[in-house]
Amino acid sequence: MRGALIDDVTLARLVKAEGRIWLGHSRLATSIRPYKTAGEVWRMVARCAFVQLNYSAGRLAGTVAGMILVWLVPPLAALFGHGLASFLGVLGWAAMVAAYLPTLRRFGLSPIWAALLPGVAVFYTAATVGSAIDHYRGRGVVWKQRAYHG
Repeated sequence: MRGALIDDVTLARLVKAEGRIWLGHSRLATSIRPYKTAGEVWRMVARCAFVQLNYSAGRLAGTVAGMILVWLVPPLAALFGHGLASFLGVLGWAAMVAAYLPTLRRFGLSPIWAALLPGVAVFYTAATVGSAIDHYRGRGVVWKQRAYHG
């Protein structure tokens, strides 16, 4: 596990191999890797996003299309659509906001952040594409001072 690029997924695989497990969420859980800047978050996503897609351009295209459909179409339809399209966009955006509110409450953050979730999705999607670009440029991934090449 020490050399694993995606250590949490590797750990989960090892634990699951031992039998059934329960995954819950505790208020006692804390992060041991706080990400303080957008650049740090970008590197965290980019280190494993294309790896998770098994270095597949097809999966990347499907992921990007899915992210656009789920996270961008509703707010764009709400803001720029007319009639039914606008109404459905508002419903979709409201649903994503409602689904995110418990997470914001859990971390003591303002509910206003929920409306910005589409922007977070754009950032995450861009970091995922950046991960693929790094792979195709032969740069691989650097994480914990180690270089990985898929």
